[in-house]
Amino acid sequence: MAKQKNYLHGAELRDGNGQPWFADFAERAVRVVNAAFGGMHHVSNARWERGHLWCSVYGGLSTWDYNGLTRLVLAAHDHCVRAEVQPSSHRCLGILISRRVPMAQAGDFPMCNGHPTLQEHLTKLGFSVGEAANG
Repeated sequence: MAKQKNYLHGAELRDGNGQPWFADFAERAVRVVNAAFGGMHHVSNARWERGHLWCSVYGGLSTWDYNGLTRLVLAAHDHCVRAEVQPSSHRCLGILISRRVPMAQAGDFPMCNGHPTLQEHLTKLGFSVGEAANG
């Protein structure tokens, strides 16, 4: 297997196996980090590994004040990627962003391949946008 390049930007992005879908996913993953954390320069240890974007953020994530958690969730739904928060090190959280496709394109394995839009997920949970916004 060819050594994977650690590009975070650029038109020629491909993963270690040369998958053509990687450039589109990489662009969406970087957009999620930009939306959630204000740019790639606000995360550390960013790298591509096995077709995923891994990075670390210092401190915690929350839903209102310092609302990185909310921004991460909304951006992941907006760009149809899976975002996972993991322990990373003392005082840091790891963020793993994985490739997914919109549910309509997920085929026979929507849990493994697909990702709902925010509207689809709210509907599945039994909320309407108005109810969710008004509590």
